[in-house]
Amino acid sequence: MAGGRGKLGSPVEGQKLVKTANGDAEDDADEWHVAYNKPAANGAAENGERKRHSSNISTAQKSVQSRIEDLELDDAGFVDQQPRFRGGTNRKAFFAIILGVAAGVAAVVCVVVFYFRSSYIPNNYIIVVDAGSSHTKLNVFHYRGDKINGTGKIEQVEFRECNGTLQSFVGKDVSKLRLAWESCLLFAKDQIPEDRWEKTEVYVGGTSGLRQLRKTTPAVAEQLLETVRILLNTTYRLAPDHTHVMILNGEEEGALAWATVNFITKGLLPDNITAIDRSHDSTFGSLDLGGSSTQIAFAAEEVPTASPNFKLTFFGRSYQLYSKSFECRGKSEAHRLLRARLIVNHMKSQQQSSKKVPTIEHPCYPAGLVFAENHTTVFGSYCTRYLTTTAATASFPQRMEYQFRGTGNVTQCQREVRSLFDETKCPIGDRDCSFRSKLKSMNITGPFMGFAGMFYVMQFFNLTHDEDHVATKLTIKPQNFRDAYRRHCTLAWPELSMMYAKSTYEPFLMNYCFDGIFIDTLLYDVYGFSDEEFERIQFRSTVNGVSAGWAVGLALNSTNAIPPENELERMSKAFFLIFLVIFATSSLQEDVSQASSLQEDVSQTSPLQEDVSQTSTLQGDVSQTSSLQGDVSQTSSLQGDVSQAVGSSALSLQGGDSGGGASFVLLCF
Repeated sequence: MAGGRGKLGSPVEGQKLVKTANGDAEDDADEWHVAYNKPAANGAAENGERKRHSSNISTAQKSVQSRIEDLELDDAGFVDQQPRFRGGTNRKAFFAIILGVAAGVAAVVCVVVFYFRSSYIPNNYIIVVDAGSSHTKLNVFHYRGDKINGTGKIEQVEFRECNGTLQSFVGKDVSKLRLAWESCLLFAKDQIPEDRWEKTEVYVGGTSGLRQLRKTTPAVAEQLLETVRILLNTTYRLAPDHTHVMILNGEEEGALAWATVNFITKGLLPDNITAIDRSHDSTFGSLDLGGSSTQIAFAAEEVPTASPNFKLTFFGRSYQLYSKSFECRGKSEAHRLLRARLIVNHMKSQQQSSKKVPTIEHPCYPAGLVFAENHTTVFGSYCTRYLTTTAATASFPQRMEYQFRGTGNVTQCQREVRSLFDETKCPIGDRDCSFRSKLKSMNITGPFMGFAGMFYVMQFFNLTHDEDHVATKLTIKPQNFRDAYRRHCTLAWPELSMMYAKSTYEPFLMNYCFDGIFIDTLLYDVYGFSDEEFERIQFRSTVNGVSAGWAVGLALNSTNAIPPENELERMSKAFFLIFLVIFATSSLQEDVSQASSLQEDVSQTSPLQEDVSQTSTLQGDVSQTSSLQGDVSQTSSLQGDVSQAVGSSALSLQGGDSGGGASFVLLCF
């Protein structure tokens, strides 16, 4: 092993030990020479050779000589004073320590990883299609298969609006539906890993529009649902037992919307993490204003006078709910119903000739607005058809078209809207569609969230909350709401048209006066909200990017019925810590044992270190030749010749210096 010059372990400059072999390497008669160049007294080189032969050596000196054989020489033949470990044993011990430490660290990491994820639990996927009366929306959710207290903590992956409403495909074959929904379902398939597609649960839920269809023509409604099943099972190869096509009743729709609102605000999570500032552990009530129906739902335990009619369980906790749905009192059907009633009342009061198109004043539309609607549009709906079958209206002429003229009369509009809920008999077979619902007497309290149509109307009046910050302190005053819709109602149609030209609100401008009054009537006259409770309503469309509505609640509730994925039981924290300490201690003990062995080997080199120190005297003598360091480099040919002379025990003296320098060889035994 070569030692470095001029550093620890390098000889004094100019020193060189050369062994001349006189036999075996073990022979004590081997001679050692110190070769060096010495300048002449007068500066001229002294030619020749001087030998100093040591024949009488003490016992201690012999020990030094015998151990000199163990000294390491560098590339130039100089003594390396740094003691070196000989043999491969110590090197192996050193590398064993390094490997042991690395293995210990890796093992600890593996134990920690095993603790936090004892086995791979794949995500389960759920597709929910909200087949509403005015839109079709596809939602993709996923959750870890192990679930939490029996319920999966779902997350929304993506969503997309699909073409056409489901009831628009009544009487059409599956190819029409396939063509309309193809892009939507392929989009959903792209969001789900291929190996999880066949295990994906798919829910298609029809709401008020299909409920009306089922009441009038049950066979047609069932055939439509079967068409959807065929599409999913054949075209997209989804298992029949994973395909659920249904029509939700009103109470289910309301209860599932309640679940959505409280899940996206984190009110249902088992750790009770809430996203809003509440002084007590309460939940949100839900206010869903759809196109054909409207729903209200809340936890019955928070309203003592309410009798629960629905039960849901999430994350190991059960909730008793009160859920109420008003069919044909959604925003779109309420508009239609009022127009139909205005036509009937007009026809009763005006005995006009059948040849003349009647003009009917509409108090909820802006003054100056004139528009026409045909008979089928107004009376072809399930919610208005009954008005043409009474004895009083049987003699009315069946006109093709009716003309409406807006008057913008707020007081008269309020009176007409209240009449929509003042029915002595429910025309659609609903057991309770009037003020007799007893909601007003329940004294409803607690925070509520209004969404869907309720949000969009409030958004137009600039009275909505920040969608992604549930903890907002914004309070909407009921008087501000009333002032906003009354101001809109008094604006003439030409002025409104100019104010909102080419805006997203333009197609719905004529409706906002009615919508504002309708929401005010629904909240105060039907649900019984006070001004104080109105201020606790938050009007939102989404929370943390997730849409409010029943789809999330259905997906969440469905995870309760899906068996959890198999998994290894996670070790307890106490066992994990004990196991980690034992493993780390045993690994450390092994490394210490190997280090002790290496230390013992190092201690065995101390005699050699002592012998090396005994050579310092000899090195001191030779140090006087340090001024000849430059000349030493010229003796490289002498080193090669001396190496060849080891086998013949002869001393070869290579020619001197032409400049008069002298070389001496000291023979040492």
